Amino acid sequence: MHALATSISWKMAIFAMEWKKLFSYRMTFWVTFLGSTLTQLLIAYFLWDAIFSSLGVDQIKGHTFKHMILYYLLVPIMFKTISGHEINILANDIYEGSLNKFLLYPLSYFKFRLIGQYANSFFYFIQLVLALSLFSLFFRLPLSVNISLESLAMTFVTVVLASYTYFVIAASLEMLAFFVDNVWSLMIMLRYVVFLLGGALIPLDFYPMWAQEVLSYLPFSGFLYLPINTLSGNVELLVWLKQMGILACWAIFFSYVSKRIWKKGTKQYTGVGI
Repeated sequence: MHALATSISWKMAIFAMEWKKLFSYRMTFWVTFLGSTLTQLLIAYFLWDAIFSSLGVDQIKGHTFKHMILYYLLVPIMFKTISGHEINILANDIYEGSLNKFLLYPLSYFKFRLIGQYANSFFYFIQLVLALSLFSLFFRLPLSVNISLESLAMTFVTVVLASYTYFVIAASLEMLAFFVDNVWSLMIMLRYVVFLLGGALIPLDFYPMWAQEVLSYLPFSGFLYLPINTLSGNVELLVWLKQMGILACWAIFFSYVSKRIWKKGTKQYTGVGI
């Protein structure tokens, strides 16, 4: 019992420390967060307003104009929720030699960073619910959106698994810093791939059916399209369970890959930084 209490205690301490960091720079956070979100939302508004007007229709692929705007409001917040940590944080620990202290501490470096990941994800998940609530208050939710306690619970589970999956994929790429001088471009590429194949640019149901089928077996739809649709109450339970199973398989695979890279990388890590 004492060991369990100690384990929970240090994990909660790390979680609280990450939240303090987020609130320490609240003005920077709100300027960056609102700036990026509103910019993407305005672009989406004028783009889809022109598309709907030119086609002279009320729906496209089952999406109304209001539904599309809500979707593009949730996309950047959901990406923040899933991606959690700042980009390149693991690679910087290697390049700057900051990894030394973690190798000396009696705790797992992966667990430390993963708790920080979840602290950030939980913080942005609250922002997501808040944004959805404000949209509902001022504009009312589209008829196609059916949010319930069940959909919220399913979304939370999706976010927990998707955030972990993104973490191990990003960690696998960032830990290549043990062997190469720059992994920044790989992390930027990961974000572009997630945006393209995860449904950030356009919802995945706008893709051809064959492409949707292929994408359903990749992890990227689980980072954006799946959690947003699940939150909207538009994912059937069996479909959701299937997608969770696929996402879990990717999480297990990249957990193995990241651990292999870690073991090999720490054997040649000098600890002097770059």
